[in-house]
Amino acid sequence: MRYFNLEPKKCDPFKAKMAESGWEITFQDVGQTEILAYGYVIVWETADKKVTMNYEDRQGQERANLEVSINAAAEVQEMVDSL
Repeated sequence: MRYFNLEPKKCDPFKAKMAESGWEITFQDVGQTEILAYGYVIVWETADKKVTMNYEDRQGQERANLEVSINAAAEVQEMVDSL
């Protein structure tokens, strides 16, 4: 696995890029993570590749990261760089 930090403001554009590139969402969960905190997890898969986005907002402090299978790392890095 490779791990990428993602600027939270780039989460929506990244989701759009994944859809444009034909990645299928295979899991999605959203909800309250702690008191006054919100977060979501989205998993995309295609063939033998997997990408997981984790997002959280704790009272205005946003964080986002991606967990990417090694064989998808170059493709995902290119997408992130283009945002």
